[in-house]
Amino acid sequence: QEVVYEEADAMALYEEMFHVKQKHGELKVELGVSLEDLLHGHTSEFEFDRTVVSDDGKTQTERCHLAIPIAPGMRAGTQFIFELEGDDAPGVVPGDVKVILYQEPHSRFLCAGDDIATEIAVSLADALVGAEIGPVHSLSGEGLLLRPPPNLPIVPGMTFKIANQGLPLPDKPEARGDLFLRVHVRFPSRVEATAEERGVLERLLASAPLPGERNVHATLPDPANRLHGEMMPVAEQEFGA
Repeated sequence: QEVVYEEADAMALYEEMFHVKQKHGELKVELGVSLEDLLHGHTSEFEFDRTVVSDDGKTQTERCHLAIPIAPGMRAGTQFIFELEGDDAPGVVPGDVKVILYQEPHSRFLCAGDDIATEIAVSLADALVGAEIGPVHSLSGEGLLLRPPPNLPIVPGMTFKIANQGLPLPDKPEARGDLFLRVHVRFPSRVEATAEERGVLERLLASAPLPGERNVHATLPDPANRLHGEMMPVAEQEFGA
């Protein structure tokens, strides 16, 4: 995606006024944006140095300031072109400034296209009984209380998908990608249990059916209450990392 900022044919106008045809090379600037910027939108301001020609024909360094409107749904790699805002030299047309967005690393989330992913930890007890998990804070800061499907134990490394909690789609910002959660199960260092309690635990686990094949591409409808989103197991390759 490329955005060009121009109000007229700047090169033709410059040629007509100053009778020069050669243009200085473009000045590239890499601008970091956060996942939150790509989610909500943000005006990102930055400074850079460029070479300009003074009235006496000498070159000097000038500190410049530009602002970039980051719209929800933009992606890393988006380019903005500011014509004639770059380096200058005697006898040539000033070059352009090309600003290229790159995504800054996030402390909690990975990103792949429209989808984001993170990791959460649950206790062994919650993993076995399928207890409600949360709140898990989404990229927008919303607290999600997660309810696994009934009678589904959570195994270490299992990945769940929550629809519509990813990044806005570039061509349809009102729609969003998905949030993937990889689960770590915390095992206790010791288990203090009587012989009777151990027997009950053994009987429950021994009688539990082994997991069969699941449709890893199945999805659930968007939950009416976003604070109580249902989770759906998905294949490891859909994690997006």
